[in-house]
Amino acid sequence: GSPSAGILGACSKIMREGGGLGGYYAGVGPYVTFDSLAGCVKFAAYEICKSIADEHVEESLRPMTHFLSAAVAFVACSVILVPGELMKQQLQAGMYRSVRACAAGIWKKNGPRGFFQ
Repeated sequence: GSPSAGILGACSKIMREGGGLGGYYAGVGPYVTFDSLAGCVKFAAYEICKSIADEHVEESLRPMTHFLSAAVAFVACSVILVPGELMKQQLQAGMYRSVRACAAGIWKKNGPRGFFQ
């Protein structure tokens, strides 16, 4: 069908199967929580890496160390961000009815590695 029929169909399905307007916000809780935590970790990791590098590297190399500090910080925040994104997607897909059930289901199926697949 047409793109608008697809969008209207999806909206109708979310309203019908997701419990009304609340269906549009499935997964927002873990997303906001994990995204906030990931932001905190990212900025803290960046500042720590940058401070350590600035103490041990000459001035001309600092732009490169700042870039590398940002890369390390992004990897550090991904450890928190990825599980939250995974849970958000699975809640939105209707695979689970609650955050607790989602986390327990992922853990039961694949253990801690399941949060990073």
